[in-house]
Amino acid sequence: MRALLLLLVALSTPAWGAPMLAIADLQNHTGQADLDGAGAGVAGVLTSKLARVDAVGVVERSRLTALTDEIQLGASGLVDPSSAAKAGKLLGADYMVFGSIFSVKLPSISVTLWVVDVESGQVIASEEVRGEIGDTGDEFFVLIDELAFRLLDAMKVSLPARDRIALGQVDVRELRTVEVYGKALDALDAGDIGSAEQLLSTALTLEPQFHLAEETLQHLSAMIASRKAAFASKELDEARAALVALQADLDARRGQQAEPVEHLVDLALQERLSLIRGELDDYFKLSEEHARVAKAFVEAGTPAPEVVGHRGQSWYPDSMAQGVVTKRLDALGVRAWSSSLFGDIAVWPWEVAYQQADVLLLLGRRDEAIALVLQTYQHPGPVGSSGPRSPDEWLDRRHIAEPRVVFAQQTLKAAELLRDVNAEKRALYELEKVVGEATRAKEARAAYDKVMVSLGDRRRDRTTIGQETRVVTDALVADGRALVEYRAFLRRADQGVYEGVEHFDELAKRWRDVMRTLYRASWYPEQNLDLLLTFQRLVPPGDAERAEYYRRDVEDVIRQGLRR
Repeated sequence: MRALLLLLVALSTPAWGAPMLAIADLQNHTGQADLDGAGAGVAGVLTSKLARVDAVGVVERSRLTALTDEIQLGASGLVDPSSAAKAGKLLGADYMVFGSIFSVKLPSISVTLWVVDVESGQVIASEEVRGEIGDTGDEFFVLIDELAFRLLDAMKVSLPARDRIALGQVDVRELRTVEVYGKALDALDAGDIGSAEQLLSTALTLEPQFHLAEETLQHLSAMIASRKAAFASKELDEARAALVALQADLDARRGQQAEPVEHLVDLALQERLSLIRGELDDYFKLSEEHARVAKAFVEAGTPAPEVVGHRGQSWYPDSMAQGVVTKRLDALGVRAWSSSLFGDIAVWPWEVAYQQADVLLLLGRRDEAIALVLQTYQHPGPVGSSGPRSPDEWLDRRHIAEPRVVFAQQTLKAAELLRDVNAEKRALYELEKVVGEATRAKEARAAYDKVMVSLGDRRRDRTTIGQETRVVTDALVADGRALVEYRAFLRRADQGVYEGVEHFDELAKRWRDVMRTLYRASWYPEQNLDLLLTFQRLVPPGDAERAEYYRRDVEDVIRQGLRR
């Protein structure tokens, strides 16, 4: 459980000499019991924010909560500096941060933070922010942003412009959402996975763009799938043991001198492991380092003797790296359970960027994904044997139609300028096709929104469940909304909205198929397993024959997803 909690913060990779801080849950001094979770939520969001910048490091929540007994708060809520210093030393932190939330009457609220210097054991700063957060609490994010900058000022940390932009990114807007998220963290601390999952889903219902909550849910799926798949435990245990062995090997190699290709492979394997486990915040940090190392490797590399000759004089770093991966897996004796997961690691810098775009799209950050693909295509980095796929191809494979209209228009314009009649015909045909796809995608999204607004969470009948089933399409994947809407569907199912309704199985199948499209990459075996097991829970087998069919389905997913 403690290992699971690592995902609840963005694990920082601070610059050398950067201060390390630990942020404890804030105390609720509002007198309102329904805000008891807000303190944990504020601490979690602040930790995630500060982990985005290289100028500081943050202690993960799991290590901090393990030492709560060492941290004693007085009746006023002010921390005992000597206890804080002791806990900070055990955590390897330079600063301990504590605080409280106070309100006489909402929407007026104040948040106070105390910063303890671990070395001296003294409170070096007391920072307070206060303001009106709106009738619905939707301006609470302003206070959280101000707190983050105040903390850095207290530690005398200055940020470059890029990090200031990252720090100012809005994570979550409303106090209510922060409170629900904090309760989810508390549930995870207590080992209550079911309640944590339900609370995180509620947080996402309140604010669908709350990516920190979404990433937490993504990671939880592996543990949930493990519990549900007890009857397939042998295959699953062998596969997971292989991944544990690989992780242990990577941990043992960390800090050792390595050849450039070995270092690149270490990063790529660790990056892929973070994806498999659903630790997406870790993934983004690792992929940034992976892209940097890959760029340097490609720019500085020379042909390997075993490569030159059988494929001409060109240098194929992807072949070199994949060869190292194969040897590494063979040496550990885990290749049978790992090759399908690591058979296509990214080596060229643009490959890393395009994989990042896929993960951004999965998380619903569609505009960021498209922008990254466009930027990478314009500035692909080192020239190699091949370049990045065109944005049009990437968009086509992910059924994102609207931006492709622009490319089609540009192609048609170029053909007209060249007075190439045949090229004009082809470009016009392509333009008509993508305009049609964009129109249908827009109509599909509008139809989904219209139906879901009209139905809400009220009880379904035969007619309304048919309406809902018809509007659940892959357009949700292309729009970056599939994961959030799927979670909302599961919440409705758990609340009994579909109980006893004819044709519910058809709606559940439709959602299963849409989510399979989302998790099409081979490095999402746990998520695909959880998807199948969730479907089987929602649509139980009616007889022994169907139960056996379900069992074989699960075994097939395990073998195909985790074994070559």
